[in-house]
Order: sequence, then C-alpha cells, then structure tokens
Amino acid sequence: MSNPILIGKLKLAIGVDGRCSIMPPRATDIWVLRSLAYIPNDTSAANDTNYATIRPYKGTGTGTPLAAARPTTVAGGALTAGTAEVLALTAVGADLEITQANPLTIQQTHTASGIATDLEVVAEFEWQKRGA
Repeated sequence: MSNPILIGKLKLAIGVDGRCSIMPPRATDIWVLRSLAYIPNDTSAANDTNYATIRPYKGTGTGTPLAAARPTTVAGGALTAGTAEVLALTAVGADLEITQANPLTIQQTHTASGIATDLEVVAEFEWQKRGA
C-alpha cells in the first residue's frame, strides 16, 4: 500500500513582506514535498523597479531553497490571475522532507513599493509517519 497524498494550501497576501509556513501536525510525521505551484488571485504587470520576490524553502530563517525564487520582474514575468505556475523543485532527497522542525515556508519580499496582488500556494506531499 502506498503512502497517502496530502494537498496543502496557503493563502498569501502580497503587498507586505513576510512568510507563512505549513507543517505536519505531529512531531513524528514527515511530509515529502512532491510538487509546488502558485495560483495568483490577481493579475500584476511585470516591473523591474517595483516587484515582489516569492521564495519557497524548508525550515525557518533562511532555510534550504526548494525551488528557484520567483520575481515579478520583466525577466521573471507578470502574475496572471487564475493561471497556476508549477515550480521546478531544485531540492532532492531529505531536503524535500517537511517536518515540524523544518516546515515548508513561503517568503515574500518587495523591492521599492512591490506589487499589490495575492496568491495561493498549493503543495502536494506524500505523508510518511515515523515513530509513534
């Protein structure tokens, strides 16, 4: 029998620097990250002066990067409402194991005034229980 698949969903309001995290409810559980996508709720233009950067990582503080940071610059591209962007995970092996001590964290930072939009982050995990 295969391990259960879980879908985690985080809602981020971009316009304020900050971060949010998702983690297993029990200290003995491990969620292995299988996929990660952003779904913008608003459309925003790409801008090289006022932009946001969205960065997924494992842990707290600076953490271990899980995928490349996503800027809303001209090179990074605009966000389009309702259009999912599936991220290519760059982490492998144990770096994809999400625990209470090392949660999946999404950080957003702004350059200049940033952009005003919000998005949802959808993560797919394989649940693995370890211990009691």
